[in-house]
Amino acid sequence: MAKEELGFPAVIGREGKITIPHEIRKLLSLKRGDTVYITNIRKESKEEN
Repeated sequence: MAKEELGFPAVIGREGKITIPHEIRKLLSLKRGDTVYITNIRKESKEEN
């Protein structure tokens, strides 16, 4: 798998911004302001207690 095809969990925060983990940003050499195209989105539900 190419590093550009790497899957990872992300969190949607305030204003709909997606947080990409630091390790993934470093691996892909992403910097603030870079545009990232997300091609596969899958929601995983959290279990409620």
